[in-house]
This record gives sequence, structure tokens and C-alpha cells, in this order.
Amino acid sequence: MSAIAPIKNKEFVDSIVNTDHIVSGFDHLRSEGLRQLETTPFPTLRSEVWKYTKVSGLLKKSFISSPSDLKAIPDYIKSAIDGNPHIVFVNGFFNADLSQLPEEQIHIATLSSGNVNSQDISSLPTNWEGENEAFTHLNAASFTDGVSITIEKNIKLDTPLFVIHLTRGENVSVSKRNFIRVKNGAELSVINMFDGDSETSFSNHFNSISVEANAYLNWYDYHQDGNLSNQVNTTIADQQGDSHLNIGSYIFGGKLLRKNFYVNILGENADTTVNGAYILNEKQVADHRIILDHKAAHCTSNQMFKGVMGDQSTGIFNGKIYVRKDSQIINAFQNNRNILLSDDANAYSRPQLEIYADDVKCSHGSTIGQLDEEALFYLMARGIRRTEAEKLLVSAFTADALENISFEPFKEIVLNAIAEKSAKL
Repeated sequence: MSAIAPIKNKEFVDSIVNTDHIVSGFDHLRSEGLRQLETTPFPTLRSEVWKYTKVSGLLKKSFISSPSDLKAIPDYIKSAIDGNPHIVFVNGFFNADLSQLPEEQIHIATLSSGNVNSQDISSLPTNWEGENEAFTHLNAASFTDGVSITIEKNIKLDTPLFVIHLTRGENVSVSKRNFIRVKNGAELSVINMFDGDSETSFSNHFNSISVEANAYLNWYDYHQDGNLSNQVNTTIADQQGDSHLNIGSYIFGGKLLRKNFYVNILGENADTTVNGAYILNEKQVADHRIILDHKAAHCTSNQMFKGVMGDQSTGIFNGKIYVRKDSQIINAFQNNRNILLSDDANAYSRPQLEIYADDVKCSHGSTIGQLDEEALFYLMARGIRRTEAEKLLVSAFTADALENISFEPFKEIVLNAIAEKSAKL
């Protein structure tokens, strides 16, 4: 198979697309992705929504889709998934030996199994603001596996479902696509954990989610990738009336990570929360792009993102809240706070509101500063060493970005990651 792509990125595109492992049964999606790649350029710094994230170096590299025979899950993940259902992908391929699927109440099928219910997929969202992006089309043209998850009406899964994404090997490309449908009145929690080694890699994930009326979905992403890994991760969601969608994004590893969240709020009385925390060092880059589109009345949305940057790292927050005409009685709040721990660290924050209704309560805010020296002095005056005092302040600073984590063992992993990463700043 060959791809017709913008010539300056042809080697990169072909290295991703030309694989013997492309999953079958999605020919229409793949052909459309290839067609769009012919005319859709990859983003540059001239693009407003990629203004601070440089991908030109990534686009000069070549990668290879390569399965791995990894036999073990990292210990820190084991502590959380013990006794809970989990699906494991290694380099983008389903690993049955490491997985433990739930026995009832939920339909799970990997794309490579050929058992995906096309009706479940057909109801998932198809339109979103970032749909015409080259990385999205590249995923459609190249995904090697993924999972379809459907939970039936009024079923409530008591334990979270873990989806483990492990990346191992040099110059590995990972391309996965996931479909999640939470039917009327159902409740589901999905915890995505990304773990990589220290080798160079590129991952391109795409998640399509439908949260139906009166349903509840917790969707958490945890990133502890290797220090040379690159990832673009896009999640689109449609949300119906009286539903709840709770998203969390927690980043502690990786070289370059771009997270896109696009939520269409389509039904009245829907509630949306998107929180995140990122602690970066060395030359790491974490970029969040978040669009919450209110298209129905009497809805609420809240965003809280906290970033701590040391060394020469860069944190980026680019969010927008739309309130469409006739979407009255909307409460929408957006907040991004950042702490810089070095003169060479960077934070870029761009919260935006675009409102076409008149009876709404919407606000946004952002700050960029340093650790409070008075608070540091207070702690050190009580015999706490400066490094420990800084860790305590970083933990306190990020605490309210973790409030939406309802599963304590996972929250403990995030808290431990904050403490460990703070010690390296």
C-alpha cells in the first residue's frame, strides 16, 4: 500500500501507513483518511492552535509498526489493576495474555477480533472542530487495533475498566482507534494508562465517545511515557441530556504530548468536567487543546488545569467554550494555573469564550507565576528541607485538579507521580 501525501512529509507518512498490520474491516475509513492526507498539510507554528508546539522535527523521522512480545505489566500499574478488568495493548496490538476482560454487563471487542458491532460504531460522533487535521487523517489511514466498548442501558459497572497502553522498542509507531458507547442510564469509568520505555516512538490515538441520556462516564488519561516518546491523542465526544462526562488528563512523562478534547454538549441538563495536571522537566512539551461546545440549554461545564514546569519544559493550554444561540442558562467556567520553576521554562495559556446566547454565566482565567516564597519560608522555618517544602507546595497546588478522580487506587498513583516528579524539578 502506498500513500499520496504532501511530499515534504512523505517519508514520515509512508513509514506510518505502510504496515502489514493494518486491521481489516474499516476500508471506508482508511481510504477516506488516505484521501484527506493528499491535501491536508501537517500543522506548523503558523497554525493558531499549534502555535507553540513544533512538530517539524517529528515529521522528519521514520517509524515502524512492530508488535512486541512483552510479558509483564509495570509494577506501579499492577497495584491499581489488581482484581479489576483490564485490556492491554503493546505497541498498539491487543495482548490477550496480559488482559483480563470483564465477564458480564459490558460488551468489549478488539478491532482485530472482527467482532465489533457496526451499529454501536455508527451512532458515534462524526463532526467536531478539529476533524480536518492531518494527524486525525493519519490515524484513520493507519490504525492497527483498538477496542469497542458498549455498556447497555441502565447497567452500572462498579469497578473501573483499565485500558493499558504499553510502548516498547526503538522508532516504534503506535496507531490505535477506540469506540466507546455509554447507553441511556448506564455508568462506566475508563482509566487509560500510557507507559513507554526510553526509546524514540510516535503514538497516534483516536477515541470516539457517545454518552447517551442520563448516562455517566468517567474518562481518565494517565501518561508516564518515555522521555523520547511523542504522542498525539484526540478524544471526541457527544453528550446527550441529563448526562455526565468527567474527563481527567494527567501528564508526567513523554517528550512531546498533544492532547485534543472536543465535546459536543447536545442535550439539556448535561454536565461536563475536564480537569488536568501536568508536571514537566527537561525539554518536555505538554499541549492541551480543549473545545466544549454548548448546543443545548440548562447545562454546566467546568475546567481546571494545573501545570508545573521546570528546566526547559513547556506547558500549553488552549481552550475554548462555545455557547450557541438559544443555549440559555449555561454555567461554564475555565481555569488554567501555572507555576514556573526555572527561568527557561515556559507556559502559554489561552482560555477563550465565544458566546451567542445572553442568559449565561461564563468565566475564564489563567495565571503564570512561581512558588510562594513566603509559604516556602514558613515550611522551612518549621524544619522542613527546601526540596520537601517545594514538593508539598506542588502537591497542594495540583490538588484541586485531582478532585474528579473517584477511584482511590488510581488517585494514589497520580499523587505518587506528582511527588516523584516534583523531586526531579
